[in-house]
Amino acid sequence: MCDTFIIKEKGMIFFGKNSDREPNEAQLLEHYPPREFKKGEKIKTTYLEIEQKNRTNGIIISRPFWMWGAEMGVNDKGVVIGNEAVFTKMPYRKKGVLTGMDILRLALERGSSAEDSVDIIISLINDYGQGGICGLEDKRMAYHNSFLIADKRKGFVLETAGKFWVYKEVKDFHAISNRLTIGESFDNIHPETIDFVRKKGWLKKGKNFNFGKIFSDYLFTKFSGSKPRLSRAIKLLKDKKDDFSLKDAFSILRDHGEGDYNPDSHFTGDYICAHAGNFITRKATQTVNSFVVKNQKDKIDIWSTATSSPCTAIFNPISFKYFPNFGDKADSRFNNNIFWWQHELLYREALRDFSNRILVFKDEITEIENRLVKKMGKSDFTENSEFYSDNIRFSAEKYKEWYNLIKERKPHRRAKFIFRSFWNRQNKKARLNIKL
Repeated sequence: MCDTFIIKEKGMIFFGKNSDREPNEAQLLEHYPPREFKKGEKIKTTYLEIEQKNRTNGIIISRPFWMWGAEMGVNDKGVVIGNEAVFTKMPYRKKGVLTGMDILRLALERGSSAEDSVDIIISLINDYGQGGICGLEDKRMAYHNSFLIADKRKGFVLETAGKFWVYKEVKDFHAISNRLTIGESFDNIHPETIDFVRKKGWLKKGKNFNFGKIFSDYLFTKFSGSKPRLSRAIKLLKDKKDDFSLKDAFSILRDHGEGDYNPDSHFTGDYICAHAGNFITRKATQTVNSFVVKNQKDKIDIWSTATSSPCTAIFNPISFKYFPNFGDKADSRFNNNIFWWQHELLYREALRDFSNRILVFKDEITEIENRLVKKMGKSDFTENSEFYSDNIRFSAEKYKEWYNLIKERKPHRRAKFIFRSFWNRQNKKARLNIKL
């Protein structure tokens, strides 16, 4: 499950996304420079081999370690895309198709603008279909996709159900949270859609066509926890729509609602900053990376935690020119040479007494990010090849320091049994010696 937003603010477009997947599904940032391909040369996506275009854009993507495709990313033309699972009445194709993440990466590699990328996504779905098994351990996990797409000028929301699609331009802000959001108002739609739903009996005579209501699978959409997350994202965007900043983007992706929060306190995935917590409704709801892009006329600011759980992590600036090193190739087992897993040690220790332990380092995260935001406005920092890598090394040192601080503290409260059982099993699989 995921949450994604875009907001237009004084000639800028902000994009933010939390990628939510299985807890041990390490997701690292990667940089791929522009490439030239011979005519007819093919590439292997997650499940399908397809012909590649002659030239691809440079991209920065956040990719589950076992997939070819990406959950979110930006290209060197300034196009940024995030996708989310949506659950529809249309059948899911599990073989011989592109995953939504494959489609996203291909659109970044090929798209020169947001409008161009919308057309590319539609074409890929038409030519190759969408679906595939999208879970690391859950081999039944298949879904359709929604996309938020933006460049320096425009943003679009594109939603799908099988081969059918609909899109509209975002005028001020929009958020998606694992449910179809486009209803009766849209800019364009698959030409066969309305005839199809009439023949299926899904659009009754005299009723208005509503893409979201007609195609949504009620049960899966409900238990995704998408309704409270989407409502919360829209409220936060609306409250800040006249004065939005990077700090607001970070804050939305860290949001746990009002009041104190403990991750063992709810059954479904109701919060934007997502924490996995049981084997039924929250086994694939862990935020495993967070990504923010501030798109301006002459500049692209890219920020990411490159870790799970943004409420326990630092958003660091990322550069195409000076892309930092995040360590070894990752998998689902702990590796202290990988930045993602270095932070995971802190996060999973914090889960032993979450609401109290994050207070140890929460304010320092804010102080660090405030300094980084100020530095990003100065060319003597952004044009320094060591600046970006130094920040990653510094963050890794902080995670180790905070881990040592909290592991010696006796927990004030013990998490609920189901939550502890879930995380103890995840830690055992990951070969982490942490017991809740």
